[in-house]
Amino acid sequence: MAQPSDIVGQVKQQLQAHPNPQRCLALSGGVDSVVLLHILVSLRDSLGFTLSAVHVDHGLSAYAHDWAQFCQQLCRQWQVPLHISKVSVPQHARQSLEANARAARYQALGSALTDGGQLLTAQHQDDQVESFLLAAKRGSGVAGLAAMPMCKSFGQGEHCRPLLACSRQQIEAYAQVNALNWVEDDSNQSTRFDRNFLRLEVLPLLQSRWPQVSQTMARSAELCGEQQALLEHYVTMDLDRCQYTDNSLLIAELASCNPAQRMAIIRLWLKQQGFHCPAAARLKLVWQQVAQAATSAEPEMDFKQFSIRRYQQRLYCVEPLAEIPSKPIPVMPNQTVALANGLTLCLTKACKPNSSDSQAGEHSLGVKAGDCLLTLRYPHSLNMKVTPYKKRQQSLKKVLQGAGIPPWLRPRTGLLYQGDDLVAVIGVCQCERLNHQPIDYRMTLSSAKTS
Repeated sequence: MAQPSDIVGQVKQQLQAHPNPQRCLALSGGVDSVVLLHILVSLRDSLGFTLSAVHVDHGLSAYAHDWAQFCQQLCRQWQVPLHISKVSVPQHARQSLEANARAARYQALGSALTDGGQLLTAQHQDDQVESFLLAAKRGSGVAGLAAMPMCKSFGQGEHCRPLLACSRQQIEAYAQVNALNWVEDDSNQSTRFDRNFLRLEVLPLLQSRWPQVSQTMARSAELCGEQQALLEHYVTMDLDRCQYTDNSLLIAELASCNPAQRMAIIRLWLKQQGFHCPAAARLKLVWQQVAQAATSAEPEMDFKQFSIRRYQQRLYCVEPLAEIPSKPIPVMPNQTVALANGLTLCLTKACKPNSSDSQAGEHSLGVKAGDCLLTLRYPHSLNMKVTPYKKRQQSLKKVLQGAGIPPWLRPRTGLLYQGDDLVAVIGVCQCERLNHQPIDYRMTLSSAKTS
């Protein structure tokens, strides 16, 4: 058996491979996170990082207050700042309590993490094997079978698991050698939870037959991770070919791909937009019922976090959007304003007066903001009349159709007014009456996700 000291070397190696000056540990009070906290305290000075901890109270156990107190005492003893976050876990008959608790926990951990900081959690090799088996049970491909990565992006920072190559046995041995105390979650013995069932009944049986099964399954997960990374490298090239400038997918390009290639492109497209990919069966329906729907149809398929729609032979991933404001919103120079279509607007002074050169995402605005207050409004009717610069008067609907704005975004397209006069249809055109004005300002549009 590996010596307890080996675990310190494993953690140190991972921390050096993923350096960060601000580290925050998710501290449950269980043996895994207590051991990791003990090791981090011993390394923080030599590796030069600040350390804090966060304890998430799910409110699911009668002992939750005792666990929080234990974590407070431990962090006070080891001089580690601790934040306690209380969350509410929805309990629905058709939803997994484990999954809901995990989602609430990571949302709280993300809120506690500073920008650019590193979240550390104490999952270990045996946890990795459980994730691998659960993914196999669900029928996952290599992405799911890769289970948990050692380090990945997380919110505005990153999430690392420095114990992932260490076994539960190593961790418990370290705790005993260093006379550490910890708390036991009373729910850990309930086999109604899938992970507990695997840990208490399935894995001991497998290990009695094949003593090295945890190491070999963890290695399979690691190899799946390598294969998934290689796959994404090549699929990225296909996605670049199929993706339009507004992040939609060109159906004609997708149609030229074989079915497996097409599904891989759609998966990566959703992943890059921050969404969990739906099951393979539903993903196939996206192609059959949305992409290949009748030409006259306006097909849409809803998922938990988004919907997929078709417009002008392109697929769009559409997030739920906030309500359209009913009152005018002041627009001041150098201030960012959120738009109802999911973009943001910033009005800035033009670098070169009287110049019509624009960068990507920029639109010229021929009006002096000091003349009268500029306001953002939304169309009361798509039949309202507008006069684009050097064009005849027409309905707003036709202007937006001509600009290729999808139907669901047309009522959400912002209108910029100066007093009671329409200055511009934001991101589409400037209005005719101001064509004599110098180009003094730029309207810069960007995604709300990246602004």
